Amino acid sequence: MSQNTQPRRDTTTGDKSRVSLQLAGVFLGLVVLAGLVVALFGGQHNTPSAPPPAAPAGPGLVTPPDAQLDQTVPTSPPTDVQWQLYQRVALPYSAIAGPRIIDGAVARGYAHTPTGALIAALQIGSRELVSPGDSWRQVVEQQVMPGPGRDRYIQLRSQVTTDGPPDPRLTQIAGFRFVTYTPGIAVIEIASKSNSGQLQMTTSTVQWSDGDWKQVLQPDGSESPTVQSVPDLTGIVAWNGV
Repeated sequence: MSQNTQPRRDTTTGDKSRVSLQLAGVFLGLVVLAGLVVALFGGQHNTPSAPPPAAPAGPGLVTPPDAQLDQTVPTSPPTDVQWQLYQRVALPYSAIAGPRIIDGAVARGYAHTPTGALIAALQIGSRELVSPGDSWRQVVEQQVMPGPGRDRYIQLRSQVTTDGPPDPRLTQIAGFRFVTYTPGIAVIEIASKSNSGQLQMTTSTVQWSDGDWKQVLQPDGSESPTVQSVPDLTGIVAWNGV
């Protein structure tokens, strides 16, 4: 099988079909073969992404104490945010909320705030899917909480090639709604929109661990326990970079 060959249909396990849909839900909405997500670099533009406007790593980087950071759960689009493409997915960057450090496929260093949790959920969830070659492993190993969900995700993601041709059916972030937030864990509903205008909602969970926000996956390896279509963004904070 060549590098550009798509994963074949897998009929051996029923849960792979569900995992495929959920893995794609927040950001990609790409081709769902009954077995696995085809997480390609899709998009209709060929202009290279500009470097993200996040603060660079270095000894001069100063992070304000948590007490000085805004702990308000956002009910409107966060300010101080710029959007940049990463593998054709528009992702948010903030000099205050993070990510502060970009190291290959890994974007890390998020503020211990609700906005930091939100941006972490979007960045990690996207990068673990679309990072090219084997670089997605760095994202998962460094930014996903260990456990059965991470193990299962690695098993499934290893069967997906991201070296194929671009897929034009990429979806983009459309909005968010916090379900719950504490300094230890955040649960956030994420809306995404396809090129055809279809909206869907998934749920992302991040946990504060070892000084940063990290993703928590479901035991079956999916990001969200549910994926549902929604007619509009009623009750959701509309927020996007495209």
